[in-house]
Amino acid sequence: MLNCGLVALLPLFAEQSNLHSLVTPRTADPAAPSLPAQWQHGGYQVLALPPPPWRDLPLPSVRSAMSSWYDWTRSPPSMRETYHDECVPIFQNGSAWSCDFLNVNGTSYLLQHEDRAAGQPECCVFARPWSPPRPDFPSTLFFLENTTEESVGGDTVMWFQSRGVTPQEGGPFGYGYRVRLPAPAAAAAGSGPTLVPFAFYFGALWNRANGTVDQAYTVQYFQDWQDKQPDASVWDLPPSCSTAVACTNFS
Repeated sequence: MLNCGLVALLPLFAEQSNLHSLVTPRTADPAAPSLPAQWQHGGYQVLALPPPPWRDLPLPSVRSAMSSWYDWTRSPPSMRETYHDECVPIFQNGSAWSCDFLNVNGTSYLLQHEDRAAGQPECCVFARPWSPPRPDFPSTLFFLENTTEESVGGDTVMWFQSRGVTPQEGGPFGYGYRVRLPAPAAAAAGSGPTLVPFAFYFGALWNRANGTVDQAYTVQYFQDWQDKQPDASVWDLPPSCSTAVACTNFS
């Protein structure tokens, strides 16, 4: 059974000041870059046992292919996460079904599909009120922890991590950014490297069958990151959400 700190982390994102109260900054360390006001990406998430940062991509089985969309310019700001194979591991009865977290109109909805567990609704209210984190939240909460060179592609990755957040509170958590070098012509013209979001990770506790508890991490790897406005259809609420009540199947 996997008990994940994300269930504590998500409500904290709804009120960024709470995150600040948990994080202990080390001002001598560089802060993570802010994210753009609009973005989308694909990717996948895995459960990793070694602590971050990772020299190589963790090798456990892929938990789920995923896609995300974010638009801070909408009123109110909106975000969507789609887990195509398995949902995030925060539920009492497992996560072996596809799901979406659709965060619109100040509410976070959990959408479950045909492969959901028996008796579970198509749509329920995960959190209200809820708002996506501000685009600048990485620059105020995450500080440089380490730099690695990934064996896949040979790219340098800079890992920025929170300070002073326990696994029970969802931590440590943070972002990895891929260092993207400019093309030769751009470099000759004076352009420097850019940092492209590469991964997000948060702490979890893995309760083994023998009674021991190991610290683990859920790692979400980003692919095809694009700084662009998501299509308007991303924010459409299904009819089942019109009568949605509070979710009851998570711990």
